[in-house]
Amino acid sequence: MGTLSSREVISVSWQAARGTGVAPTILIPFTPGSARFEEQPYSMFDSGRRGVDAMDHQGVEGVQLTEISWDGSIHLMETSGATGLTPIGFLIGNILSIDSYTAVDNGGTTAFDHFLHQGDTKSYLTIGHSLLRTSSDVRYEDCRVRELTIRWNAGEGMLTYSVTLVGQRPVVENVAEGTDPTGPPFQGWHATVTFAGATASPARLVSAEWTLRRELTPFFAANNQQTYEDIFSGPLEALVQEVLNFPDTTELAKFRAAASNQTEHSHVFLVGTVNTATERNFSIGGNKFDMGEGPASYDMSNPNVRLTLTSRGLYDTATGPFSGAAQNGPIEVQITGDTDVEFNT
Repeated sequence: MGTLSSREVISVSWQAARGTGVAPTILIPFTPGSARFEEQPYSMFDSGRRGVDAMDHQGVEGVQLTEISWDGSIHLMETSGATGLTPIGFLIGNILSIDSYTAVDNGGTTAFDHFLHQGDTKSYLTIGHSLLRTSSDVRYEDCRVRELTIRWNAGEGMLTYSVTLVGQRPVVENVAEGTDPTGPPFQGWHATVTFAGATASPARLVSAEWTLRRELTPFFAANNQQTYEDIFSGPLEALVQEVLNFPDTTELAKFRAAASNQTEHSHVFLVGTVNTATERNFSIGGNKFDMGEGPASYDMSNPNVRLTLTSRGLYDTATGPFSGAAQNGPIEVQITGDTDVEFNT
């Protein structure tokens, strides 16, 4: 009998320190067929000539790591306690290297705001992967996020994401299924948008894609081990590509004045009422974006003309668009839901 792909499970937990893996306890709903776990041994071959017409004579195993990726949707956070933490918060917290923070009661007594800013605390995740629900399952320790893309379309589907991580070679063990903390998914039409500091543009915004990216460099030390000693991340890059209906030249004028229009972009996905017990929120944005990152591109393939603009987030220390505290980076993220347990615990 073959292994049924429908029984595949991915789970995650915050890992307090490198080299100390933990049991991944939070279930990740992911898109079927999207998960990739590529174990990459850097094999070496003895190709020394020995007077015969064969190229390779011995193979030896070098250092190893794993590249991991999947696609998924972003859900409302509707469960209290540590089991209520939505998976996207772990991924964003990891790529932002968030410092310690405190979830804040938003005034609704049962809803709490999590404000995530770029920090300088090196952090790791443990990712679990189960196919057989047996001792043949594996977990990947010391994982860090290399790229995270968040996308939405107002008329089509849900708020979704794609993520790529780098982790150690797998540890073989039984991996528990984990707790599913998710409520309903956010939908594209839930979005409220501030575009280039203006509130008039949301009615024209069709879709958008946010990309957070950091180059990762594994460090292999001379310590007689095949696993990396640590993994270092480069500076955070933040991009947003937005597609707009094109009835006038308002956004095009902003693009043409990009150097003088380094202003706020923010996308807020809200269910319920702000600052009440009903609020469930996912928000991403920043104070300062340069709209000259890419060309202004027209799409004539639809009945209505569409304009695509790409902006780059710039470092800023002013008050962020959501928290009332210093942004201290190119973006700020807010996640509001039932639990007051922080993502980096």
